[in-house]
Amino acid sequence: GADLLLTSTWPKGFDSTLPESSFIQLETMGVLSAAVGSKVAADLALVTVPRYHFSSGEGIYYQRLPYKNKGEEADENKNKKALHVTRFIGLGDCDLDAKNKLKKWLHAINLEPLAYMKKDVLSEEPKGSTENPYIEETGTKRHSESY
Repeated sequence: GADLLLTSTWPKGFDSTLPESSFIQLETMGVLSAAVGSKVAADLALVTVPRYHFSSGEGIYYQRLPYKNKGEEADENKNKKALHVTRFIGLGDCDLDAKNKLKKWLHAINLEPLAYMKKDVLSEEPKGSTENPYIEETGTKRHSESY
């Protein structure tokens, strides 16, 4: 895994495991999620398994519900073990005079490096966490069509 992933576009399918209320929130902000995103950014998120994924490109601030990442190892019930969650944060356009929270372009985090975290703390899943939006329930990659 990685601590941070920075992309210039939102990942395609970031919304695929979100509850209906999140779609309404996105529409209210002017984001038509079906028309948003890059398969390359989604693939990068899937491969790098970041704890935080920051992206720009849509011009608004949006914080997605955290999503779960699973490892290749399985527990005694053959369920893949949890690695950690990823938090996707879309940043707004840089506007120093903006008081509008949808235009938030700066976001601070207090990050303890992945390599120094205890596994039990790392694998905690915050309330509301969703399944990984880039993986089908069958374990195959979503949006696997060619670029």
